[in-house]
Amino acid sequence: MLAANRSLRLAIYAILAAILYLPGLGRPALWEPDEGRYAEIAREMVISGDYVTPRDDFELYFEKPPLVYWANAASIKIFGVNEFAVRLPAALFSIGQVVVTAALAELIFGATAGFFAALALALSPLFFGFARFATLDPALAFFLTAALAAFHVAAHDDSFSQPSARRWMLISAAMLALGTLAKGPVALILGGPIALAWLATERRLRQIVQMPLVWCGLIYLAIVLPWFILMEARNPGFLHFFFIHEHLERYVTSNE
Repeated sequence: MLAANRSLRLAIYAILAAILYLPGLGRPALWEPDEGRYAEIAREMVISGDYVTPRDDFELYFEKPPLVYWANAASIKIFGVNEFAVRLPAALFSIGQVVVTAALAELIFGATAGFFAALALALSPLFFGFARFATLDPALAFFLTAALAAFHVAAHDDSFSQPSARRWMLISAAMLALGTLAKGPVALILGGPIALAWLATERRLRQIVQMPLVWCGLIYLAIVLPWFILMEARNPGFLHFFFIHEHLERYVTSNE
């Protein structure tokens, strides 16, 4: 029987997801190349004290943004250099995504739907695997899900000009910014069109003018820009490599 209190239900879902993902998290050795790479980058941040420039085997590593490295580094500082510490952030992001998914399903369809949404996501084999694997995708998935959930809550009002709707829009922008720091502009590239497509299907495109888009943009840039500016200042040419090579040339040419 579902708990009567919504907060209690979500807490129960978080606990059950933790029971699924945390036991034995540090038992297998790290898988190469991804887990080893991301673990080493975080370890080198801890021992060097440089949390701006990622390095792998003490060589500059410009391919991805730093948020997951920061999370892994924080976990290493708390739990030591071990497999559990490196994998813990991915598990926590996945637990968070289960909770957000349940909350969103409950908002739209009711408490029973929230329960089954949490159950279906938590037990999906691929999702379960990534929850126990040290990579960037659980963080991106969590922030993208949270951004779209916040957008839906904002859209729940008849007008985006309502104060509560505007606050949720700002939260959505912040989540997209954190997703960008987790894995790059793919968070914005995915999140923006999904929101626009939903507005189009609901015949609410005219309400775009009611959205606090300027403030959303300012919040997004305030979160995202500092690291990119620092990286370019310390490593000239980084922005060209990251945006042109990593996110354009590698997809349109056969050269890496």
